[in-house]
Amino acid sequence: PVLTGMAILSGQDYYYISVSDAEMERKLVEILDERKLSYIGHDLIKDYYVLMRKGQTEFTTLYDTAVAGYVLDPTKSRYDLKLLAFEIMQCEFQDENEFMEDNCQMDLLGGTEKKYREFGLEYCKTVNKIKKLQEEKINDNELDCVFNEVELPLIEVLASMEAEGFDVD
Repeated sequence: PVLTGMAILSGQDYYYISVSDAEMERKLVEILDERKLSYIGHDLIKDYYVLMRKGQTEFTTLYDTAVAGYVLDPTKSRYDLKLLAFEIMQCEFQDENEFMEDNCQMDLLGGTEKKYREFGLEYCKTVNKIKKLQEEKINDNELDCVFNEVELPLIEVLASMEAEGFDVD
């Protein structure tokens, strides 16, 4: 797995950390592991998998919009951010795959990092907006226990199984 960067929204402060080489990647994962941060995101199992493969060992999950989408409506076949943004906020959102297709070519003029930074900010803001609306529905439907005590802990377990692999006898 490749770690190209990390978008972080903490309150009103936004940071984008571009990972340009193996040493920077190692140092970032080391800092994340030491700080014991709490994570809010979308489909965190993918992020945890990458970070586990890079050496991070501990995670505290506060919220995952994909998991919340599942808890609120387990009949759907997908819970991608683009779909949730449209259904919950009635707005268009370019998902990660579309962004990567549009921006993965080398930019000789150096605008690529700015595009990643802007996309990361939009991604974080969208996750936060969806989170606020989902939290209300989870509370209204009394699904707090299922979400917090059953589903969220599974994220790290499933990511760990992917990262470590397992044999079936």
